[in-house]
Amino acid sequence: MLKDRIFRANILIEALPYIKRFFGKTLLIKYGGSLMVKPELQKQFALDIVLLKYVGINPYWLMYLTM
Repeated sequence: MLKDRIFRANILIEALPYIKRFFGKTLLIKYGGSLMVKPELQKQFALDIVLLKYVGINPYWLMYLTM
């Protein structure tokens, strides 16, 4: 349990400079490929979008379809 918390804290410490750099900015994200066909990846993508909004980054995503 403690190792998990330390691991998560280290991830946040590593991400902080990027959060500060992109705070208030719009980030373009491509959505396509395996994300569109694997439900577990779709869920993680949605969670990542929510996280970006929570930290003050404005995600703008495009769906990429190949025919």
